[in-house]
Amino acid sequence: MKRQRERIRIARDLHDGLGQVLTSVSYSIQKLQSGANNAVSSTNLHILDLIREDVTMAISETKRIARDLIPLELADFGLIPAITKLIENMNLCGKTQFSFIHYGFENRIDSRIEKILYRVCQELLNNVLKHAGARKTDVQLVRHDDSVVMVIEDDGQGFLVTQPENNPAGIGLPGIRERISILGGTVLINSELSVGTEVIIEIPCLTKHE
Repeated sequence: MKRQRERIRIARDLHDGLGQVLTSVSYSIQKLQSGANNAVSSTNLHILDLIREDVTMAISETKRIARDLIPLELADFGLIPAITKLIENMNLCGKTQFSFIHYGFENRIDSRIEKILYRVCQELLNNVLKHAGARKTDVQLVRHDDSVVMVIEDDGQGFLVTQPENNPAGIGLPGIRERISILGGTVLINSELSVGTEVIIEIPCLTKHE
């Protein structure tokens, strides 16, 4: 718990501190460019363009590092907003159309479960982008009275579940199983070549009133 709080603090410092400073620098460069007159050489204008590009890249990298530490949406608002944002970002890639539906999350669940489910979802969706060749992927998250179930289903190339080590789509699955098993959960993988893959994850999670 202490380590997680420290990760949240660092993520906030990067996002709200360094990120805001870099954004301010970017705005200042834009003002210089918009106010430039004929007295400014084309070489100096080009240098301003290069500086602005570097600052933009630094802003993106700062946000990426902050998200990798712990997504602020997850810390502030919980699993559903965090995965919603993740899906939105994934859809910007344009390779695969991702959808997300959820049921029963009127209240937040245990923060440890939230974090692990988010990381697992993130890894599985990245695997889809890198290896599956899918046109669409559906993510479902359902909260029952005594468990949380996540289902991720794609229509990609699939792989042989009995030999995951021989197929790129199997990369990361042992680590995912280990993370889920720490919470007493289970991972079921159904896959068929040229049809797609379905991953079903179930983790014990009692409702708040229990």
